[in-house]
Amino acid sequence: MPIHPPVPSVGVFEPFDPSSFTVVPPDFQLVGSVQNWRANWSAIVTGKYSDSPFSSLLCYESDSGVAAFYQTDGAGGIQLLREHSDWRHSWTFIVPGVFGDSGYDGLLLYDKQAGFAAFYDTDGQGNLILLHEDSTWRNTWSHIVVAPFSDSPYTRDCFSTISQQDLERFTQRTATVI
Repeated sequence: MPIHPPVPSVGVFEPFDPSSFTVVPPDFQLVGSVQNWRANWSAIVTGKYSDSPFSSLLCYESDSGVAAFYQTDGAGGIQLLREHSDWRHSWTFIVPGVFGDSGYDGLLLYDKQAGFAAFYDTDGQGNLILLHEDSTWRNTWSHIVVAPFSDSPYTRDCFSTISQQDLERFTQRTATVI
């Protein structure tokens, strides 16, 4: 990542002298480590999945269809909440968001090849609460973004997806309109 000098005041030009610039290394220190950690998680997604004041983890392994919820303790430790061994092997995206009323983060799971999506809430103990499934989703989406695009307390209806092809079509239409 390039380091840029501050922009000088208007009307003043001062050449940048790299020898006068000090880069301070980040103060990262090992907080903790986990023994016997599965080496082949396909995705690790943070969210509020427990009562811990710290982020929780959802770990997913597509080859085996295993998913596990862990809570963290802020000191590098984790505790298994629940492991699931019956998940699809084909989830393309796992996106956290507020989709229900549980007070915990939920999940949007999307299987691109099947054009299938499922919305779940979580219960703070590692269990899933199915909210909605839909098998009519496009199978061309390359990104799914969950964000509060409205005043709704939920993000369930407020996500954006776009494929490279859709983006190119949108860009071409926008350029034509301008």
